[in-house]
Amino acid sequence: MNKFLRLIWVGFACLLPFGILQAQQLENNRVVYTGFEPKLAEVEKITTNPQILDTIRLQADTNYAFNVKSIPTYYNPDTLAAARMRKEPISRLQRAMLKLGFGNYTTPLIDFHLNSLRARKNGYFVRFNHLSSTGSISGRGFPGTSNNTAVAGYKHIFKPLTLGIEGGYDRQAVHYYGYPQTLDSLFPSDSTRQRYSLGQGRLYLNSTHRTDSIRLNYSTALDFYHVSNLYRTRENTFRLKSNFNKFTDLFAGEFLGVNTSLDILDFSSDSLSLGIGWITDVNPYMKLGRKSWDVELGAALVFGNSDSSFFKIYPRIQGSWKIFKQYLQLFGGVSGDFERITFRELYTQNPFIQSNINLTNQNTPYLLHAGIKGAFSDLISYRSEISYARINGMPFFVNDTLGAPRNGFEAVYDQVNLTTISAGLNFHYGEKIEVDLHGRYRLVSLSNLTEAWHFPPLDIRLAARYQLGEKMLFRADMAFISGQRARVFNQDSTGTKKEGFIDLNPTLDFRLGATYRLTEKLGFFLDMNNVAAFRYNRFYGYPTFGLTVIGGLRLSL
Repeated sequence: MNKFLRLIWVGFACLLPFGILQAQQLENNRVVYTGFEPKLAEVEKITTNPQILDTIRLQADTNYAFNVKSIPTYYNPDTLAAARMRKEPISRLQRAMLKLGFGNYTTPLIDFHLNSLRARKNGYFVRFNHLSSTGSISGRGFPGTSNNTAVAGYKHIFKPLTLGIEGGYDRQAVHYYGYPQTLDSLFPSDSTRQRYSLGQGRLYLNSTHRTDSIRLNYSTALDFYHVSNLYRTRENTFRLKSNFNKFTDLFAGEFLGVNTSLDILDFSSDSLSLGIGWITDVNPYMKLGRKSWDVELGAALVFGNSDSSFFKIYPRIQGSWKIFKQYLQLFGGVSGDFERITFRELYTQNPFIQSNINLTNQNTPYLLHAGIKGAFSDLISYRSEISYARINGMPFFVNDTLGAPRNGFEAVYDQVNLTTISAGLNFHYGEKIEVDLHGRYRLVSLSNLTEAWHFPPLDIRLAARYQLGEKMLFRADMAFISGQRARVFNQDSTGTKKEGFIDLNPTLDFRLGATYRLTEKLGFFLDMNNVAAFRYNRFYGYPTFGLTVIGGLRLSL
């Protein structure tokens, strides 16, 4: 208690002086009332900037020096395991394949292939095919056919070149069945039979270095064929064709080269012989280009003696330009050519031609073409083109009205202007699906003939293939042609024959096929031709077979 009282007294003693001092300050304060108003005088600023009057400026002379000293560093990488390439399966090749089948219209089929396996030094192949039919077509003569083909070849690959030889024989037998069936007694099958025998050979030599700027690239081939029929019509042709070029890359990856060819032709029949003719073609050129464009500049000098002596000069210019990567590319060019229409070419187009057919030269002074091509994606590609050509000596087929059965065809020629518009679309999905669609429309302007006989203006083709797993393969093909006309002679009221025409029905041919592989070596196939069973006339008076079904087995050896 006494300590508490002491603390109170000490605090009171400490606060007492502050109270006395505050009282004195309050007594000294005074309040003065007056009319004084304080004011500041105007101030004038000095606007003159300071200047340095010295004419010599002092500048420090600095010199930086680096003391270079290397510090050694050490790095020891970890040991890595050896990399291994992932094994990618390589498709196994089969040395031989045999296909045997049989179908309606008494149609046997034999197809045999023999070839070498993968090799570095050489390769060979042997092929044989037989397809025949002894069926009948309602209202027409006997339409039996037989086709046999045998070819073989061998090549050897040396270090700087490849040397090869090929040869083959083709035998095609047909019957002129374009007459009413009621005349069978007048025309036995032997009298309407025709057979074409073709023997051919090829010897070629090619260099194996292409973009070597030091060496010369070359390729040379000697081709020969002999064709004959039952009525002593014969044709022999030799062709020596060569190409020499050299890669220089002085300007734009260019190739400088020359193409040469020499054709020797001999044709004769029982009543006509054209003698031996020859045609030489010399085509110097220069190819150059880069990643997005390429151009070929050249000209052809064609001279020889075929019916008469001639000398022609034609342009040979081609080019392409990638506008947008692989999606859009322009291409075009101008060219010309001179060639002999051969008997082999005509009977390949129409096997029902007469033996004493007329042959002539075909001169194309110019052919202009341009188009676009590219790919919408990795799966779909396209191509569209338009061309215009002047052709002297274009062949057309007309029915022969002077022959005994009046059922063969002759070739007539005319000078034409030909405009062609074509477009194509391709879709592929790996090796499983592939679809190819192509269409073409041709407009012919004639000089002497009234119609382009047996010449279809519209032509559409479709080919599809589908691989289902590893066992099944399906195929589908479609061919459509329209606009053909055939020449006929009609009698008027006075009995005078006048030339006329008949419109042939459009041709629509569907083909379906399937292959089933039971094992790696054994499979079965089924092919159907003309599924819609349209008996159309590709050539007037010659209707085709209806639905044809061929089935059989396929062996891999």
